[in-house]
Amino acid sequence: LIDNNWRILLTPKVVVTDLDSTLTLPSVVLKGSEFKALQQKQYAEYEQFVSGLVSPEKYNKLFVNSAGIDRDMKSQQQLYFGVAKAQRDRMIAYEEWKLRWEQERMRYNINILRMRKELNQEYQRKAIVRRYDRYMQGRDSSNIGGYFYSLYQEEVARKKKYQFRGEMTINDVPSRFRDFFENNTTLEDLQNFNVTSSDSLLFASTQLKQREVAKNDYFLNNTDDVKKNMVRFPYEENVKEEVIADPSSDWTYFYNAEIPLEDGMKTLKVLLDARVLAIDRSVWNNPQADLLTYTINSLADYADLQLTPKEGNLATWRMGVHALKERRYKTALNLLEEFNDMNTAIAYACNGQAQKAVSILAGVPPLPVVNYLKAILNTRIKNYQAGVDCLLEACREDKRFAFRAEADTEFTLLFQRAYGLLQEIKKMQDKK
Repeated sequence: LIDNNWRILLTPKVVVTDLDSTLTLPSVVLKGSEFKALQQKQYAEYEQFVSGLVSPEKYNKLFVNSAGIDRDMKSQQQLYFGVAKAQRDRMIAYEEWKLRWEQERMRYNINILRMRKELNQEYQRKAIVRRYDRYMQGRDSSNIGGYFYSLYQEEVARKKKYQFRGEMTINDVPSRFRDFFENNTTLEDLQNFNVTSSDSLLFASTQLKQREVAKNDYFLNNTDDVKKNMVRFPYEENVKEEVIADPSSDWTYFYNAEIPLEDGMKTLKVLLDARVLAIDRSVWNNPQADLLTYTINSLADYADLQLTPKEGNLATWRMGVHALKERRYKTALNLLEEFNDMNTAIAYACNGQAQKAVSILAGVPPLPVVNYLKAILNTRIKNYQAGVDCLLEACREDKRFAFRAEADTEFTLLFQRAYGLLQEIKKMQDKK
């Protein structure tokens, strides 16, 4: 981060090369103090706007019966966009055109709502006159209100001048802007260009009370659209950490994530997306960087096709071992569970059943690889003494396991708990 007006969005992506899939991890957000302050200011202004709206149950007090209401309140909404570079001109022109269209639609619909209310009042006055006429004549007047309301509804439905204007369609958009409309393009979608803009929303009322009600009703029902206009830098979603950083110093973050293991998963590549946004709405995208490549070790690597079973279907057994080597663990266990040999134990271990695997290995001839597997599995189930004994036995019988054990992360905790174990393993590496 080199500027307090910037925000950097760092998004790690894990590419599983074996499965041709990509997992996007939660982002880390690094931002300057000025960028954060602007976000807070925009949200505060939006909250202040929302708190100023009037609930419908207060209309009678604020819009009708209060003599002190200023009937000359003005309503105006203005959205200003700064001058952008040449490549942004068409987009800014589109946004300005779209804003004018929506303002015209808003004014049009508010006027329609005012006209409807005035028309309804006219029918109400007619209903009052008719009701008193019938009352003085001694006739029933109970359905007069409903009758005149139905006349009001019929006239509203019949006359075009009382119809609201609908949402924008492709036919409303000039041909030079239609690609923006169809693709829902925004200024932030234009990459690597400085975008400067400012916007403010100005509200006022008209001369008539019905317009005040219509304006408030309109905004109560369209707060989401207002928020989009007022909060141009929304808070980030799916974020692991937000950091307010000092541009004058370096910054380090240790990112931890757990990723579920899937069948066939052998290699992971971690990429990093970096997207920079400034408060003048400039956007930069850095190219993806190859950070790390992980090779996933598995007990399935110890599966052995040479250990032919004494009983059972040999073809089924071979299919099971092949599935194990391909890391299709559930399939492998379904095929191998009847054989109770070393490969069966590995299949159980790969499916998270370490205790079952240890039980099976207890009945398998104690080859060096079997003892090595026992050491791993006993360590997993926290039977540390058995893990130490089995590991030493495997290394004595085949010193290749002494070299392997030193680098095997399965034994990190065991080496920490068993004092002198690692030194003993290293001594075995030197024996002829």
